[in-house]
Amino acid sequence: MVNQIADELNTVGLRNDRIIIKSDQEASAVDTAKAVAEVRASQHGAAIEHSAVGDSYSNGTTERAIQDIEQQVRVLRAALEIRLNRKIKIMEAVVPWMVRHAACLITRCRIRPRGKISYQLMKGRKSNAKLAEFGEAVLFGY
Repeated sequence: MVNQIADELNTVGLRNDRIIIKSDQEASAVDTAKAVAEVRASQHGAAIEHSAVGDSYSNGTTERAIQDIEQQVRVLRAALEIRLNRKIKIMEAVVPWMVRHAACLITRCRIRPRGKISYQLMKGRKSNAKLAEFGEAVLFGY
């Protein structure tokens, strides 16, 4: 998971930037933040910042991002359940991919208050990738 987080930071354009990793006081979050900071040490580094115990206000942006991803995952799950005509259990192998895809959709498709998508703000250009519905069969040839 730590290497995947580091890869995602590189993917969104933070490969050469020093970052601040913010987390709450939960032991697993602290351990993950430390491990990501260690992986990033060979690049431009990372600082760790913990919110005060019981201070959910300082994590407002993070809490909102979590809500956004949860909502997007619910939409993807509902659409996939309709497509497959069955319920998707939370422990199925497709769920982690669904969460990752939900975050990718938000980054590449949601228009931000400044009128641009996050991808534009990170890369300086629009994403021109064609998207298929999550779980859709895509046929291609060489």
